[in-house]
Amino acid sequence: MSKRIFKHNPAFFSSQELVSTFAARKGELALLVQRLKENTTNTNQHVLVIGQRGSGKTMLVLRLMHELSPVGDPELEALWYPLRFAEESYAVATPGEFWLEALGWVAVHTGEPKWDDVVAELRRERDEQRLADGALARLLQFSSERKKRLLLIVENLNMLFGQQLSRDAAWIIRKTLMHEPRIMLLGTAIARFEAIENAGDAFFDLFTTIELRPLALDECRDFWRVLANEDLAGRRARAVQILTGGNPRMLAILASFAANRNLVGCLDDFERLMDDNTEYFKSNVESLPPQERKVFVSLAGLWGRSTARQTAALARLDVNKTSAILDRLVDKGVVSVVPCGRGKNAYEVSERIYCLFQLLRQRGEGHARVLALVRFMRSYYASRDLCKLAASLAREASDLPFGFTQDHWLLMLKLGNLEDAERAIQGALNRAPDDAFAQALFGTLCQRLGRSVEAEQAYRAALVCAPDDAGILFELGRVLYENPNRLDEAEEAYRRAIELHPEVPSGWVLLGKLLHEKFGRDHEAEEALRKAIGLGGPWSEYACTMLCGLLLGTGNGAAAMTEAEKCLESTARSARSLNGLAWTWFKQGRPDGLEQAESWAEEAVRDAPDDADFLHTLAAIRGARGRWTASLGLVPRFLSNKEMVERVTEDVVKFFVSAAAAGLAPNCAEIIEASPSAAALKPLVVALRMIAGHEVSAPPEVIEVANDIVDDYRALVER
Repeated sequence: MSKRIFKHNPAFFSSQELVSTFAARKGELALLVQRLKENTTNTNQHVLVIGQRGSGKTMLVLRLMHELSPVGDPELEALWYPLRFAEESYAVATPGEFWLEALGWVAVHTGEPKWDDVVAELRRERDEQRLADGALARLLQFSSERKKRLLLIVENLNMLFGQQLSRDAAWIIRKTLMHEPRIMLLGTAIARFEAIENAGDAFFDLFTTIELRPLALDECRDFWRVLANEDLAGRRARAVQILTGGNPRMLAILASFAANRNLVGCLDDFERLMDDNTEYFKSNVESLPPQERKVFVSLAGLWGRSTARQTAALARLDVNKTSAILDRLVDKGVVSVVPCGRGKNAYEVSERIYCLFQLLRQRGEGHARVLALVRFMRSYYASRDLCKLAASLAREASDLPFGFTQDHWLLMLKLGNLEDAERAIQGALNRAPDDAFAQALFGTLCQRLGRSVEAEQAYRAALVCAPDDAGILFELGRVLYENPNRLDEAEEAYRRAIELHPEVPSGWVLLGKLLHEKFGRDHEAEEALRKAIGLGGPWSEYACTMLCGLLLGTGNGAAAMTEAEKCLESTARSARSLNGLAWTWFKQGRPDGLEQAESWAEEAVRDAPDDADFLHTLAAIRGARGRWTASLGLVPRFLSNKEMVERVTEDVVKFFVSAAAAGLAPNCAEIIEASPSAAALKPLVVALRMIAGHEVSAPPEVIEVANDIVDDYRALVER
């Protein structure tokens, strides 16, 4: 079950939720705890936490406050009393008002009427010096009474110290902070600001700074596990890191959308994710003054690091004016400065997801570029295995004994408008909530949308009405198969379905795949696959291919070849069988089997010369055999099928990485750019250009994906 998520107001968390949800910034928390334990001398080391909006500053200080509470760290609780100011302290403009603000929070936190009276009396004081002396004295009195030092937690310190306080006021406050050991200041800021950077200013060299960097890959994975209750296996966490820029708030937005679905479902429905958060994105943009808003939106539309001149051109404003506006946006933390060499700077939107939001709202090239990137990432980082393909094929087979007609399922799977389908199914469930068919249909729809939690609930509800329906049990097993923590339950669902209908070959195939790929119980898997082969039908072909892969993987090549010959005989050497066997031998990476694999692949292409999957298989095998001229000659033919390229992007990328390792990166980039799949493979083209040593210019998300592809290339070269 996913946790309650507050994307913008972590202060709403209960104490228990705060601890259980705090999945990032643990290193920074440890640094703060260490600093508080060390601040026991006559001079405190004050701390400033710096991070862009949404980087977790508020969550961090709230989590620290928990450590200072009676249920936190006993040592810290005995030493410190925290006073957290409001997120903005607009009323503070003098030292007296600063200490009065702190005293006001004493009244709030203690709930003691005497402190309300003290605050009320001091508010009537009109002399600044008497106010400052009186408020500070009362604050120190409170410290002495509690026998604790005071930790003043002030967020948006850049606004308070950089804009609201005068230089003289700043020096007065510094003097107290330097010489009064009973008061420590913990501040947060969206960026470094002049009051702490300039040697002539009061707060220069006063703070130890902790900078909140974008979350690392493992931190993104941990954060997602806590918030979305999903383990991002393999490289899926990388997709989350790139789309969110490692920003915890953006991660929380994505995780809240992922409730009742999984990461693949989020990527498949990326437009809805953006639409669901339109009010948040729009309100932040619309809060900017008109000229700043215009420059911000122009910079976002450029989607990447851009100079003031480039931004000014799109905004149709003077360059100097645009530069000044960009600097103001930097001060507000919504834009970041990026050094680009030779003493020049470029600018980029701090929370990069705003670029994707702006481009998706535009119909045309920008919209298409974003969706192409998301689809590429979905396949490259979060591709599903063949279980999904197998299950979709199952619906086209004639051997599934559902309690409803196959035509209904086929109609459902071919529906183009899934939103209309959902409304129709929900209407049917409202009229007949005990209809097993409607419940199971809703489960299938949820699977298509990546909403795995809802899918499981629907299938279980269907099984209450139809407990002996093997088809629904198979679908439940498919959902559980995708969760690494539910594999035992998936096996149980498959075995129960097989018990009911042992004559169904697809059930044996799904069980064999689970046993082999997830549990490594190859002997049991082999038995299950041989059962499927013996039953015949459309699934026996798939089972045979899988069995050959299992046998090859265990070093039993002779037995694998025997099974392959049986398969080809039983299917009259169909092109699909030939291609499946060729791909299986290729994936095993055994040089001694590539000649046979190429022969099968060539035969498949002769029988079906326009099948992009078969062409890709043959090209990959020829490349693996070092026959790159013949291999690249096939590439334009399979790249002409955009549907196939998007479906197996991960395999397409691996093919071109291998070609690049053979020194063909420039040739490959040119072939892709001349093909209909150029837009869909933009990150790959950028990676190939980088491998070839060319300078590239692309959006940061594209560059990051390209860098990962380059890493794949380097790993292959170093083998």
